[in-house]
Amino acid sequence: EEINDAPEEEIETQYVPVRIKRYDSWAVICRSVYGDRYYLPHEYRTAAHLAALKKLGICEVIGVHSSGSLRPSLAPGMLVVPSDWINFTSPCLTTLSGERRHLTPSFSRPLRQGLVDAAWKAKVNFENGGTYWQSHGPRLETKAEIKVMSNFADLVGMGMVDEANLAQEIEMSYAAICSVDNYANGLGFSSLTDQMIHDQLVKNSFAINKVLYSFHESWFMEQT
Repeated sequence: EEINDAPEEEIETQYVPVRIKRYDSWAVICRSVYGDRYYLPHEYRTAAHLAALKKLGICEVIGVHSSGSLRPSLAPGMLVVPSDWINFTSPCLTTLSGERRHLTPSFSRPLRQGLVDAAWKAKVNFENGGTYWQSHGPRLETKAEIKVMSNFADLVGMGMVDEANLAQEIEMSYAAICSVDNYANGLGFSSLTDQMIHDQLVKNSFAINKVLYSFHESWFMEQT
């Protein structure tokens, strides 16, 4: 509630201006909605978002992502703190050019463990670990694509990998928590619609908020 009521400010970056809400030691960016416009995942301004946070002196980022389950045992309503990712289909976003710098992709271990500990303390239904497969979007995946993905990954979504990669490039610590909002196309018991995904995300938001506040309390206590 404090974040929702916090004033919004605009931060200039080398890309585009970014709107940020700040409260206490938090800074929050909504990727999807700026004013009256809705941004689809392929339109996210990820490089600008991260640059704005870094301009404010923030070096630790938690991504919150909607995702589809690729496993029958991973039901909508659960949360996942992913441990790895796959991205074969999306264009590779990068800020690097003109230098030899091949990074080994990874989440921040301390930040990721902090999220896991916070989820335990918040007593939410979650899984520690899992592989996230990023697709390009904005369309959902075909049933045939899901059959392939489900052999190698646990979750499918459209934005986390870009954030994780770009954050590492500009030396920001990054970890993520995923809201399981639907069974992927072909795995559920009914036809999948965008409204079904949105409705479950709204239901999951309470559990996500519990984890984030638990993380905030323990993480910043340890840092001071």
